[in-house]
Amino acid sequence: MKKLLLFLLILILILFLYCLFFRKGGCCIGENRKDTVVKKHWVNWNVLFTPTSVGNASNTMHQFEDSLRKWVTDSNSSTILTFDYHYCLCDSLLTNMDVTAV
Repeated sequence: MKKLLLFLLILILILFLYCLFFRKGGCCIGENRKDTVVKKHWVNWNVLFTPTSVGNASNTMHQFEDSLRKWVTDSNSSTILTFDYHYCLCDSLLTNMDVTAV
């Protein structure tokens, strides 16, 4: 019985040291929260252009990006926005702008 307890104690000590030195505390307490990037899905807009405004669509989307970045930077300068655009195959005038705050 003493040998089993000694073995378990040594095993726990080895696992603790492994976590402490090689995994920097990440494996013993779960996920290493320092390296985790928090992403927040923020905006998902459908933008419908008219046939007369479709030539100006790129400029309009850049203006949206600039105004959203300015608004976010004014409230929290460390937040970064990523923009993803999705286009509808059935309607060339419809654009989906998906914004994620990182």
